[in-house]
Amino acid sequence: MGKSILVFSDWFDPAYKAGGPVRSLLNLTTHWPFATCVFTSNEDLDHQGSMEGVQANQWVERSKNVRVFYQSASHRSLSALRKVILSERWGAYYINSLFSIWFSILPLLILKSYSLSHRVVLAPRGMLHEGAFNQKKNKKSFFVWLGKRLGLWKGILWHATSELEKQRILSVIGNNAKVVVFPNIPSVLPRQQFPSWNPHRQRWLLVSRISPEKGIMESIEWIATSPHASKIELIVIGPVENKGYYEQCLRCLTQFPSFNVQFKGDLPAQEIQPYRESCHLFFSSTKGENYGHAIAEAILSGMPVIITNTTAWKDLGEAGIGWDVEWTKEAFQNAIEWWWRLDENEYVEKLNQIRLFRERWWKEQSQERDWNKMFPF
Repeated sequence: MGKSILVFSDWFDPAYKAGGPVRSLLNLTTHWPFATCVFTSNEDLDHQGSMEGVQANQWVERSKNVRVFYQSASHRSLSALRKVILSERWGAYYINSLFSIWFSILPLLILKSYSLSHRVVLAPRGMLHEGAFNQKKNKKSFFVWLGKRLGLWKGILWHATSELEKQRILSVIGNNAKVVVFPNIPSVLPRQQFPSWNPHRQRWLLVSRISPEKGIMESIEWIATSPHASKIELIVIGPVENKGYYEQCLRCLTQFPSFNVQFKGDLPAQEIQPYRESCHLFFSSTKGENYGHAIAEAILSGMPVIITNTTAWKDLGEAGIGWDVEWTKEAFQNAIEWWWRLDENEYVEKLNQIRLFRERWWKEQSQERDWNKMFPF
């Protein structure tokens, strides 16, 4: 495809507080071989004003193939959207959201009005996954019902990042939906340092938004009620998306004074790496992930993991790099027990298996990428 791709997204680099969807889009546009124009907001997820260093309401060069328009809220209008869409004969339109008014729904309506929706690729970014969809379920269910009645998504191509997400799209949107499966491209930053095995004291890492569907409180409770709680310091990194839930987590912690949990708040990606290098294990009891960027980045950096089996990362025990288990207290505490049965040699062997896994994974992923599959127009 020789033409440019116009991308719509609520957030784009240097925004980072929305987590996976932002990293997914950044990594895609970095790797795909197309000239790209990203139409996005000049704010991050917390809506605290224009991001530092961002020039709003004009096209700016972000890299060799990527230009970005960081639009301020005061400049949003249907005419502004229409002007961008009609400013060039775009080869394709990539929408990095499902429920966003300004960066998904309205752009799609305009594209349909000009008979351009047959060139649309829409990535729901896990928003149809049960764990996420069940948050404000009635509102989302009504929107999906209305969207299907109006034919909002008729003729578009859906981008699923796993077979699991494809099946969820077909289940919610309908079996007639056209879906392409194209895996996410995670950031790969191998650890340069590894903590020595210590059977008496360890640091574990959890990177996630603080929100009910991420299972933070369950992580706290399940580790705290294991026989090994006093040996673990849990580092939690991520934005407080739900303040009430965060306060619940803090109240839960008061029941377990021997369990040390450190909430580090939201950090840019480059500031998370030192924690990966100082922690022994990545832990997550998320109720489900479409992909799980934090999990991918932990594994590919060289960390063993204990996670739920409702993400794209499965059969970790067979690969010798961690455990993916059912979302139950018993299953997670069994995995915690398996971890503590390791000795130093087995720990070192697990780190070696992760290195070999990363090499195989990256080679396979590079060979499987077919960009014409995502943009078959």
